[in-house]
Amino acid sequence: MEKCLGTKFCMDDEILPASCFQEYFEEKDHSIYEVIRIIKGVPLFLEEHINRLYNSSACSNITFCFSYDYIMTKICNLVKINGLVNGNVKLLLHFSGDKSSPELHWYMYFIPHNYPTEDAYQEGVAVILIRAERINPTVKAANTNMRSSIDNELKERGAYEALLVDTHGKITEGSRSNVFFVRDKNLLTAGQDRILPGITRDKILEICKLLHYQVIEENVSPEHLHLMDAVFITGTSPKVLPIQKIDNFVFESASHPVVKAIMTSYDQLIDNYIKSNKL
Repeated sequence: MEKCLGTKFCMDDEILPASCFQEYFEEKDHSIYEVIRIIKGVPLFLEEHINRLYNSSACSNITFCFSYDYIMTKICNLVKINGLVNGNVKLLLHFSGDKSSPELHWYMYFIPHNYPTEDAYQEGVAVILIRAERINPTVKAANTNMRSSIDNELKERGAYEALLVDTHGKITEGSRSNVFFVRDKNLLTAGQDRILPGITRDKILEICKLLHYQVIEENVSPEHLHLMDAVFITGTSPKVLPIQKIDNFVFESASHPVVKAIMTSYDQLIDNYIKSNKL
């Protein structure tokens, strides 16, 4: 069941009490969405999130015509009325009926988040491999059954994240993240047509260019994990998070110089963005 934090949420341009959220919210798979991290009251990389929402909308044959300024204003109002300057805001567009003339509803609300602890960044986290793949990986669409199944598996096995293994036996992405493998000073990651193109992932690609690290679009199989020097995942909540263990494979990712350099550069990028966009 979807949860709404805070005291208020937004639906179709109307501000409503969070206590009424379940009465209005439709948890359906016919939805596209974005999760935007709020840090010190600033929606992080909002432009990129909106562009990806436009792309998801176009790929789903749904018209989404809200402007950047409109969404920015709504998010800032939601932050203000809830008094929450840090957290994750979900912007979800639900559609039903005939796609040529669908009934549309949109929601904006704070959701529970799972930010890694400082120890997780210093030591790395455990992740697991799961045989699964998205139907349309380039669209950020809701899949409640898949999400629930993976969440149950993570809880049962005490892992932070699950890496998806496709029908070809290749690791593509995380269930809520993208994944990078480090071999020597090269980084390996799945091609963009096989995954959801993450906002954080794009920022890491830019950082790698600045640091002169070569990024190779190559799918890694579980059988080749022993050849990797380090692994990390990227995403809205984890940022750049080292992996300590994938199933039974152990890595010293948190102490690897390439991973540490990328983590430091990304944190600096966030700091600069917040300073430039602070209201």
